Amino acid sequence: MKSSIKKLSSWSMALSFLCAIHCMAMPILVAGVSLAGLSFFVDPFWEMVIIIASSLLAASALISSYKKHQNIKPLLIFVLGMLIILPGMVSHIHLLIASGSIFSAIALLFNWQIAKKQARCC
Repeated sequence: MKSSIKKLSSWSMALSFLCAIHCMAMPILVAGVSLAGLSFFVDPFWEMVIIIASSLLAASALISSYKKHQNIKPLLIFVLGMLIILPGMVSHIHLLIASGSIFSAIALLFNWQIAKKQARCC
């Protein structure tokens, strides 16, 4: 597996997991951040920017890997995650966004394992 694709996949996985953790911790963060005067950290605009950026990064990693190993399963898992995230973004329900992020991270982990197996055998 090429170094740049490996790095892209690693960053995508990390961002997906961080997004899920962020969404699960959000109720606690809202209270603490408001008290500290740091409310810009929970601004929905920045959440959307981060979700969109990490989704584009993940899609890029999955598509570039798919071209090599031709296994559609990681892409399907990722699409399922995005279908869960989108209603969460619209209605601002962090549980949906966190669940979709977990699916995204699983897709990236699965993709990484497939690419690693292919690199060993071929």
